[in-house]
Amino acid sequence: MDDKVLGIYLGKTICSLASLDAAGAIVFRKHIKRHRLLDFLGGLPPCVVAMEAMSTFDARCVRRKPS
Repeated sequence: MDDKVLGIYLGKTICSLASLDAAGAIVFRKHIKRHRLLDFLGGLPPCVVAMEAMSTFDARCVRRKPS
């Protein structure tokens, strides 16, 4: 995958995702259930993750997710 930036909006139960390549073109857009977010992130190559909103608990979970 050629993802460089992954934008995430954390809703109450659904997360909206948009991935951009190096040129800023959209690679994909999708909605996933919040409880599936960490598993989804674990399957992606390293990239910049930009979040619109995040709780302290969510931030700690994302930082601890092993590569």
